[in-house]
Amino acid sequence: MNLLDIAVDYQSSFFPHIPWRTGRLATTGMSTDFYNPQGDNSLGFDFCRNKGLQYGIILNEYPTINYNLNGRKGSYTNRHYGYFDNFFDSYASMLATRLGGTLI
Repeated sequence: MNLLDIAVDYQSSFFPHIPWRTGRLATTGMSTDFYNPQGDNSLGFDFCRNKGLQYGIILNEYPTINYNLNGRKGSYTNRHYGYFDNFFDSYASMLATRLGGTLI
């Protein structure tokens, strides 16, 4: 299993865990264009870099969503809070186990 295999597996495994409303975040939120952010022994991809998908980052980072819609203000608990971080942690643990190691 090489880095590209891991990245493709991560993306396909993450798809069912992406918050779904219109499907735009799920279908275009993760780029399939991979790059090497830390040199040859690294692999990365963009997540929610598109300006129209910034709400994907907001859903991950904020436990409460505040809104002001046509003068109506309010807030609600974000049920998707940490969805990306939580999946990443569980995937890292699963991958370590699959490769015969442990996370420290």
